Amino acid sequence: MKVQNHYNKVINSINRGNERARGAKDSLSPGNPNSPPGRIAQKQNKAQEKAMGIVKRAFAGERKIDDNITKHKMRIASLEGDIRRNNEEIKRINEKQKDLQELVGIGYNDKEQKDLRLMIKQNKTEEEEKYVGKLVSNGLSAYQQQWMDIEDEKYIYKSSNAYLVEGINIENDNIKNIMEERKKHQPMKDAAEEAAEILEASSKEVKEMLLQDIKEDIDKESREFREKLAEKQAKEQKERADSIREANEAPKSNLQDKINEDVKLMLEEMNLIDEDIKGALVDASY
Repeated sequence: MKVQNHYNKVINSINRGNERARGAKDSLSPGNPNSPPGRIAQKQNKAQEKAMGIVKRAFAGERKIDDNITKHKMRIASLEGDIRRNNEEIKRINEKQKDLQELVGIGYNDKEQKDLRLMIKQNKTEEEEKYVGKLVSNGLSAYQQQWMDIEDEKYIYKSSNAYLVEGINIENDNIKNIMEERKKHQPMKDAAEEAAEILEASSKEVKEMLLQDIKEDIDKESREFREKLAEKQAKEQKERADSIREANEAPKSNLQDKINEDVKLMLEEMNLIDEDIKGALVDASY
């Protein structure tokens, strides 16, 4: 469940990042119908697919680990179920021994019963081992032999439980090792960081593409503006030249004054046009 929640958070973060990238494109786009938004969307989608692919592969690996852990836990549950069933059988056998003891009339502190308890005792002392050996060589009573036959039946289930407990310990060790190995590598965290780096790099590339589009639009507008100003300047120069020629045809007394006036106006006009060009370029750069 923790891995699933982490996966959902990362995927949602990638989707939010893609939405922010689209917002950045809308805010930077100059609205030029000739700009290639499809190229930008393609780059964004490619980056998002790559980032999601990395996260999904990491998640698939984590799911495999979780499935493996689940298998070990199910194995433990199965072994614990076998132990419970064995314990029920042991309980039944204990009742059977108790019924035999009551039937024969042997008390808990009677010698025959004490000897039986010593015979089934674990980790006997050397002296106790010799005593039990002597009991067996001398022969058990009918009650003791019957009680021990029942105890042998119980031993089967006790031995099975010991084997089952060992299996549970092995499964728990397997789970522990898997969890420790997972902490060392943290693939989901690494995948999330790698995905974030991919999306960040894609966002920078998209912004650079958009800014380049804007710059190209500004350059185009600047060229058009220069061409219009050049046309205007050529037209006005032609008009001034025509005016000078007309003045040349006028009486000589007015000719020089007219020429001086037209030349002065032409120079002033050219100066203004030059200033307009500089001002327009400054404005366009913003």
